[in-house]
Amino acid sequence: MKASEILRTNVIWKSFQVLPASDRKKLPIVFFAQMLLSLFDLVGVAIIGLIAAISVNGIKSSDPGNTVKEVLDLLKLSDLSLQQQVGILGISAALILITKTVSSAILAQKIIFYLSRRGAVISSELIRKLMSSDLQTIRSNSPQESHFALTTGVVTVSVGVIATTIGVFADLLLLLVLFTGLVAVDYKMALITILTFGFAAFLLYKYMHTRARTYGLLHTNASIASSQTILEAIYSFKEIFVRNQQNYYIRKISEQRLDIANLAAGLANMPNLSKYAVEITLVVAALFMSAIQFLTKDAVQAVGVLSIFLAASSRIAPAVLRIQQGAIQIRGHAGTVEQTFALIDKFKNVKVLEIDSSPYNFRHDGFEPKVELEKVSFRYKNSNTETLSVIDLQISEGETVAIVGPSGAGKSTLVDIILGILEPDSGSVRIGGLSPKSAIQSWPGALSYLPQDVFLTAGTIQSNLVFGFNDSDLEPDFLERAIEISQLQPMLHSLPLGINSEVRDRGDNFSGGQKQRLGIARALYTNPKLIVFDEATSSLDSETENAFTDALHKLKGEVTILMIAHRLSSILQADRIYYMEGGKILAHGTFEELKVSNANFAKQAENMGL
Repeated sequence: MKASEILRTNVIWKSFQVLPASDRKKLPIVFFAQMLLSLFDLVGVAIIGLIAAISVNGIKSSDPGNTVKEVLDLLKLSDLSLQQQVGILGISAALILITKTVSSAILAQKIIFYLSRRGAVISSELIRKLMSSDLQTIRSNSPQESHFALTTGVVTVSVGVIATTIGVFADLLLLLVLFTGLVAVDYKMALITILTFGFAAFLLYKYMHTRARTYGLLHTNASIASSQTILEAIYSFKEIFVRNQQNYYIRKISEQRLDIANLAAGLANMPNLSKYAVEITLVVAALFMSAIQFLTKDAVQAVGVLSIFLAASSRIAPAVLRIQQGAIQIRGHAGTVEQTFALIDKFKNVKVLEIDSSPYNFRHDGFEPKVELEKVSFRYKNSNTETLSVIDLQISEGETVAIVGPSGAGKSTLVDIILGILEPDSGSVRIGGLSPKSAIQSWPGALSYLPQDVFLTAGTIQSNLVFGFNDSDLEPDFLERAIEISQLQPMLHSLPLGINSEVRDRGDNFSGGQKQRLGIARALYTNPKLIVFDEATSSLDSETENAFTDALHKLKGEVTILMIAHRLSSILQADRIYYMEGGKILAHGTFEELKVSNANFAKQAENMGL
């Protein structure tokens, strides 16, 4: 593999590429600041060595060496007593080292806070691209995978990888500066120090880095799988209960959580192994250095060099530990961030929606609620057959049009094409003379859609009816009209808090028919001029369905309506009905005309007594 290819697959390089170019340009400034702070450590260590030298000379009542004397002269300390010299130098060393530590902590905090906020911006941009994508792109990942990549994955990239890498680089700079200083004092000491700690760090890294990446990848996959199983158990509880399969899910979730706990424990224990290994290395290195110094030099030189070594080691050992742990942490995060990198690559060429801050207009002046499809064909990715084949369809302003056909005929896909959620492979789709996306962006709310399964969020009935709007933007007149047309008043009157009644997550405290009526009212709230109903009456009782159909009939001529229906009773009054089968429109006409022209439709109507 070429060097450039290796670089492109490297998790650190890929993480830094997530940052904007303006942020990457700031990195040299950060590294320069960290190098300056490393010089504080070097000065502090040198002062400690100086203290040791003058202390030993003082004990022996001998004059300091030429080098020590020159330093004392430079610092204007030569004329002071030994106690004063040691006191001033000790306080100076302490202040310098504390200043460096505090400054490093402040700098690290600012970096982490900045990168954490940058991660929030990256998440927002990815979510914006996600919401600007087509349905196939969104559904190419499971909701749990997308959620993990957009949240945990982004935080791991910004804080777990980038911030950790900057910290590791700072510690490498510190080691370089200290090593340079040690070479100036005694090259043998410097060589022993770097070899001892370097060898220990290398062994630890070789032992742990593969495990860390494996643990990280397994932990990510296990977390996603566990979340999926828990949601599966919650959302399909009725079926599980009836099958008496609660124990199956209890065991499965328990096993998954135990696997996650073991993986998390393995990751959490790695820093402990590193810490104890570095502590042992420090003790061994100190003993080895002491033996060499006292065997090869006089006591004054030995104590001086040993003092510098111990002082330097007190800064080197934590730095080596942080580097080693940082490397393992980055390696462990490699599996976690892959989901995020994949999402970033997937959205690389997605054109994001422009943010429209103009006031919402419920009048939709200038919008033409007519639909035109010409020779539209569509095939899903990885499918060998066309879902839609050469579809021609026209819906005039004010018409009520229905699309019927057996399951798998392509009805829902056709609706997604009309709404602009999917792009056709060939042919054209126009709403009011524009592409669906352009029409929706030009007249938001003029086109409304009601799915078969209405999604309700935790909150109040009112917050669900005005879904996507702030309370400050509430339009009471349009809300009241939507409630009236959807036949929702009896339900609201039966609730103590009326429209302010609580809605639980997914509307679990309401029946299917009640949720459907809430969805119908929501679809009508924006005063749409074109409404698409996808099995909108499937959960309504016959009486409510008839009332709703009559209410829609009153909108005839004022609103263009497209209905997908299995229950033919809801489309008796449609101006035109299209019959689909195998991704093609086989016939169209009024209800009575279709009964004559299409045998399958006639049989379906007969079975329903129509």
